[in-house]
Amino acid sequence: YKKGFIIKNDYYNGENYSNCLLLKTQKPDLEVDEIEYLKFESKKVCSEIISLLEENIRDNEINYWMYATLATCYLCLKDEKNYQKYEAEFLANTTIEWEIETYKNTIADTKKILMIE
Repeated sequence: YKKGFIIKNDYYNGENYSNCLLLKTQKPDLEVDEIEYLKFESKKVCSEIISLLEENIRDNEINYWMYATLATCYLCLKDEKNYQKYEAEFLANTTIEWEIETYKNTIADTKKILMIE
């Protein structure tokens, strides 16, 4: 996903890369500094994704997955206001159960890893 994000500079690969970084923090026997680096890198990627998506939204290239990605990124950055805003946009624009479930699973994993209630 990192390679895809660097080459394609798209939010899909970026969000998956960020999620993988966070999931990697759960591996046993990691050093504290490695865990901190992984979290830092994930936040950095989220900031880049937000900038990318804000540009796409300004250009009217909007789909509901962009909202889900923005919500996830803002959650990772612990920006509650924007997290809630984009989560509401995502949920208002899809009724497909597997998409909602996938989104909610990602949010639950992110909250658990980052110890957000």
